[in-house]
Amino acid sequence: MTSLTFWKHLTKQANSAFEREHYPLAETLYRQSIALMKIALAEKPEKRKTEDPEMMQIICLSVSIQNLADLYARQGRWQRCFTTLESYLSLYERAAADTLSPPHVSLTFMQEGCRLRRELLRHRASCKCPHSIDTHTSAAISPMPELVH
Repeated sequence: MTSLTFWKHLTKQANSAFEREHYPLAETLYRQSIALMKIALAEKPEKRKTEDPEMMQIICLSVSIQNLADLYARQGRWQRCFTTLESYLSLYERAAADTLSPPHVSLTFMQEGCRLRRELLRHRASCKCPHSIDTHTSAAISPMPELVH
């Protein structure tokens, strides 16, 4: 069984546990899927199975991180949610900036890093205002300058 096949199996079970509100089980399974993808990404390219491309592993890791953050948010464990997303966002940004990585790998890290940032912002908004996103931004409140360059 390839790492991606096993990841799909773990994620399906974790999502099912999440839907049934079996949060401790869902958390354990999401953490296992994260660990699985981290191990798969750490493998040397020559040992990596051809049916498990590195870009898919990067995306699967990101999905598992987002799922775990959603679980923490559902439970109201906001600090854990934010810390999880922030720590992996930092790792994704560093990996995207790695000049030794092939461009397609760096781009995948960058794209998934953007998704992690989006989720972080979404959860921060949900934490502050659980039923709607605040429509008053500092840009809307501050006056516009006469001349904008």
